[in-house]
Amino acid sequence: MEQAQLSRVLQARGLTRRIGERTIIEGVDVDVFAGQSLCVVGPSGSGKSTLLRALAGLDELHAGQILLDGQDVTRRPPHQRGVAMVFQDADLFGDLDVAENIGFGLGLRGPETSRHDERVQVTMLRLGLAGLERRLPHQLSGGQRRRVSLARALVSRPRVLLLDEPMAALEDRMRLDFTRQLRRVRQRTGTAMVHVTHDQSEALGSGDRLLVLSRGKVLQQGTPQQVHARPVTAEVAALLGRSNFLEVGVEELRGGQGAVRARVRALGVCGWVDAHDALLDRPQRARLLVRPHALSVESRQLRSAARAWRTDEVYDDVGLLQQEIFQGDHLLHVVETERGTVAVRSPLGKPLEEGRTVRLQLDLDECWLLPADDVLR
Repeated sequence: MEQAQLSRVLQARGLTRRIGERTIIEGVDVDVFAGQSLCVVGPSGSGKSTLLRALAGLDELHAGQILLDGQDVTRRPPHQRGVAMVFQDADLFGDLDVAENIGFGLGLRGPETSRHDERVQVTMLRLGLAGLERRLPHQLSGGQRRRVSLARALVSRPRVLLLDEPMAALEDRMRLDFTRQLRRVRQRTGTAMVHVTHDQSEALGSGDRLLVLSRGKVLQQGTPQQVHARPVTAEVAALLGRSNFLEVGVEELRGGQGAVRARVRALGVCGWVDAHDALLDRPQRARLLVRPHALSVESRQLRSAARAWRTDEVYDDVGLLQQEIFQGDHLLHVVETERGTVAVRSPLGKPLEEGRTVRLQLDLDECWLLPADDVLR
């Protein structure tokens, strides 16, 4: 559903927090819509958790405004904001059973009161916790403890749910299950969510929109697909998956703002590629972002692995296979080319012999062109 058709639940503008002379977040804008999840991603120390705590009212802001359903809640205490927060660890009360832990979010006391409360029962059903009412936290799996913590936050029916690394330390199967649970909750209740993570696959797979933070500032916002395919800087590209960067010359430019196309030559291919608007001002040199799936490799046995490698044997689409890495459901080939080392995602098949020359095929439709002076930090 388009955002224009959704109600904006949370709106934050210019959020700034400092500790002493150090700025933790600066000028951060956030929009979260009903039933949607905004995933915040960035390196350690980028300000992700501080942003979450500021939205919850746990950290004081030095500038900025937070609106919830159009009401200014910037100075309200946490319990008066209509938000709930789930921290990295489940943080359950060890001497309370599942129903009591969830009922605690409503101020309920006593096992029988919690077990028979309608909101507790409905929340447990939604999160697949029915039948676990009497279990203590130490009798639960890691995934179950996370769901209990989530249920305790949701039982009060907050307008916004804030999640700080909720899937940290969970194995892949549990992560997938937890992601599905979160999506179902959003769809059924309309709860808006802000989800902080440092894990790139979690960021791309769990949010409706993505916000990339670095050094306390927003680098880019958009859908996961948009940000992954068209990052505004090399830093954003590197945060969201393995990235190959090839130095290329721009032979011709077409189009205008928001629709720039460039003609480039790389790895034996000459053609047109989508390009960043900044190239309109400095088109001479550029860097081609080539994700591993935009390349394919095949062995041509142009040289024997037993012979010493010479630099003149790597040219155009010919490269030297340095390493083949088994990744479970695919292979990762590391290939030396005349423009540098690239990683290639390949389907499972007959192994290639390391040390041989190979031919590369490049799909320019899957590439993206950035200015050469966008230095990877």
